[in-house]
Amino acid sequence: MRGIVIPHFRRTSRHPDLDPDPDLDLDLDLDLDLDPDLDLDLHLDYDAAMRVPPSLRHSLPLLLPIVTLIPAWAACGSSDSNGGTVTGDGGPVQDASLSPGSDGSSAQDGGAHDAGLARCPRTLGPLDGERRVLVSHPFDKDGNKAKLFELLTLSAGGQLTRPGVTFEMGVALESDIAFTPDGAVALVAQDDGTIGVVRFDSAGPHVVHAAYKGSFYAARVIMDPRGDRAYVVDSNTAANKGGIYAVDIACDGSLTDRGLFLAASGPSAMTLLSSGMDAIIATNDMTGAGTTNDTLTANLAGPTNTGMGMSFPEGGAITSDIAVMPDGKFALVADNGVVVGSRVAMVQLPGLISRGILSLPNPAAVVASPFDNAALVFSSDGVDGIRLLRYTADAAAPFSVVSEIAYVHGKPELPSFTATITRGGLKGLVLVAENAAVRGLALHDDAGVTDAFKVTFGAGTENVVGVIGAQP
Repeated sequence: MRGIVIPHFRRTSRHPDLDPDPDLDLDLDLDLDLDPDLDLDLHLDYDAAMRVPPSLRHSLPLLLPIVTLIPAWAACGSSDSNGGTVTGDGGPVQDASLSPGSDGSSAQDGGAHDAGLARCPRTLGPLDGERRVLVSHPFDKDGNKAKLFELLTLSAGGQLTRPGVTFEMGVALESDIAFTPDGAVALVAQDDGTIGVVRFDSAGPHVVHAAYKGSFYAARVIMDPRGDRAYVVDSNTAANKGGIYAVDIACDGSLTDRGLFLAASGPSAMTLLSSGMDAIIATNDMTGAGTTNDTLTANLAGPTNTGMGMSFPEGGAITSDIAVMPDGKFALVADNGVVVGSRVAMVQLPGLISRGILSLPNPAAVVASPFDNAALVFSSDGVDGIRLLRYTADAAAPFSVVSEIAYVHGKPELPSFTATITRGGLKGLVLVAENAAVRGLALHDDAGVTDAFKVTFGAGTENVVGVIGAQP
């Protein structure tokens, strides 16, 4: 039977009224109706005039007692709300290919989706051309959580525009949006542990799963390079079936839950290496590894564990993000927690050898330059800023902090989620989701960076930008 625990929270949270004062009263209410249906509601309430400090929000599992229930229905099972309404210049568009409803697929056998649905490998689209960019708008005009997504267009010349196309899935404000290689399907982890799935074609976006419920509680989704599978990070403890799960992606975007893929305790971040078949994962404790490891590598073909190490020898890390350099020799692991926090580990691969710690304030995200000579660190939580690191693999100190970048379009506000173009004429363009804007940063082959543009979404809580993803 599956236990339910309070999951790890991403450190960064957005709310339109930005008060950097970290003093905030939090009420955690667990309403348990222990009737045969067992209705479990977890409410995190906060004053609408202030945002939850990201440091506190991400670290709640360390500050609160773990709550474990063991209802039989929590062990596995899958259901979703399919279909959705899309709005834009042409009016509402209803996806008729997938009717609304729910399924009862099993994590052990793939369930109902297996019938007639095969995995669908996908090839990369053209090097240059128009790309789809997707952002979430996780609040409505009154500051309540919202399920809105907006489709943007990125031209081959690097111009980001808003054609006015929106649709609804679930609330998304904690994890980057993952696209298949051809840009035809996008997946995102939502704040209720479900996965939102949308398919794109010439007619526009079609919601495949507004809220796909698998045998996992999704914290992040990482796309397999083939595009026919995605990996789901469940930040639960190992005893409560936390770890890395796999879902297969059919040609129409429908998901099949393949169950637990790799057991781990409290995984908080995962990134694929350049091979596409190997991954680096930040975890509280890899199953069987004791308490001295906070990072592991795995080969996904098995899957098999290929290494374990300690990115932060002092312990206490709550990893917010991982970036692997294109040469595969080093990774940057960001700790954005309240136990220690404000540090980025330089980790040598493949042996997971810690090569030192960079002291950087509240690192919410890290990005490796596709030119393999630099990286960006995005600080949030009241010390918002973007810093450039220089990378030299064979140096005694492989990474050095150059400076905070030169802002052409003003200081950033909560720069926490990113999407990077790694190929074609726009190679090195980093799209940054800010509080009510998307910023474009251009990384260069000389290890420099330019603050290229900023698209603002206007005043009002409904214009807050949550998370972002872009077609590769």
